[in-house]
Amino acid sequence: MDNKTPAPQLVTVIERRRAPRYDCEGRVEIARIPSIGIRKGRLGNLSVTGCFIEIDNPFSAGTYIEVTLQLETTSVRIAGSVKNIRKTGMGIAFHCVSDRTVRLLQGVVQELERSSKPTEWYP
Repeated sequence: MDNKTPAPQLVTVIERRRAPRYDCEGRVEIARIPSIGIRKGRLGNLSVTGCFIEIDNPFSAGTYIEVTLQLETTSVRIAGSVKNIRKTGMGIAFHCVSDRTVRLLQGVVQELERSSKPTEWYP
């Protein structure tokens, strides 16, 4: 390097998720709260506390939504909010999850843990 070229900067990425996510397939219906219609997407990954939804037209960060996850063996509706936007979709944090839904998600995640490693997080 010459004196005019700055040294590359190191970036530290801090994982903010409260639970590991696992790659997961399924269909998703998303409705903004208050509802203005339903958008459809695909489930990219899932944890007990959130998921990533692959969608062409994501809602903006901070939007409150209701997500219906249509998994291979079950369907579940969960309230949440959009935490981040990526080129391919949006990251969702779940809110006000019932005990029954937590147990159901824990069962799905346990199955995913057996078959795959946690999904990497990319800024």
